[in-house]
Amino acid sequence: MRIGFLGTYHLVFFGVFIPYAAIKSSRVIATKPLPPKVKFLISQIFTLLVFRVISALVERKEWITLFPAEMPGPTFLLLGAAVLVAMVTLMRPMWRKRVEQRGRKLWLFMPRTPRARAVDRLF
Repeated sequence: MRIGFLGTYHLVFFGVFIPYAAIKSSRVIATKPLPPKVKFLISQIFTLLVFRVISALVERKEWITLFPAEMPGPTFLLLGAAVLVAMVTLMRPMWRKRVEQRGRKLWLFMPRTPRARAVDRLF
């Protein structure tokens, strides 16, 4: 299977540009006043919706079947489960440390008001 222009664009956009932008944004958030939580959550939802539309367009134009009719075989299911377990195992100490330190960035993801909880449930 050959990847076309849009597929290549998608890989570069989500594999290079988005991580770069996330790191840059993280540095800005660390130094500037935090935005209102609900506004931040709504902007994140909007961003994810835009990313989903971009991915759907690439999927359609590149003839990619995102959700195939058949389930993956046991080998791929086990591989996926192993990757998930490895990632959670590696990330858990970082999550715990951030919660214990009550970091500024973590505040954005911890809803405290009923409105923030309602918006957070949309994720």
